[in-house]
Amino acid sequence: MSAIYKLVLFLSATAALAAGEAEFFRAMNLGGPTLRIDGQSWEAGAYAPDFKASGKAFENQKVPLLPPTDNARSRMIRSSVFGGRVQLEFAKVPPGPLQVVLYVWEDNNGEQFDVLVNDRVVLAKFQSGKAGQWKKLGPWPPEAKDGRLTIAAGGPDNGAANFSGVEIWTGVGPLPVVQTATFAANPTPD
Repeated sequence: MSAIYKLVLFLSATAALAAGEAEFFRAMNLGGPTLRIDGQSWEAGAYAPDFKASGKAFENQKVPLLPPTDNARSRMIRSSVFGGRVQLEFAKVPPGPLQVVLYVWEDNNGEQFDVLVNDRVVLAKFQSGKAGQWKKLGPWPPEAKDGRLTIAAGGPDNGAANFSGVEIWTGVGPLPVVQTATFAANPTPD
């Protein structure tokens, strides 16, 4: 086999790996119990190893969510860590490219805050919306610094942020698309 042919095979294999889906590393339910969401195990933030959160934990399962979602995701969203300066720190994070997804929600009155990943603003002046609104933000592509990853809310005019959950994926490929139930566009009388 020629050296050029070997190089072409190596580059093709490398490109195929880079284009593949990202791999799930870890997910955290910041203010609530362990859960299973989208086929992945989510840890309870209060008991998770190699993780700490600043902010106050709270849960309000009575607020109707906008848009509605499945039961496990609803429970995670309504279980939060909140405050004017929320910071999450993960330790023992693998080296290399990562993708971070953050779930936020509003339980009462709209707030504005910046979202920072590894001390870099990734979303400035985010508006949380009205009561019940939730968002899945990201993915953002940080790399761990000395095995650590931080996610925070801040800013000069920082309001109280409600962080509900975090997903961390390794790799640069697309995140898996979760299939959800859909309603029939043209229902029949049956």
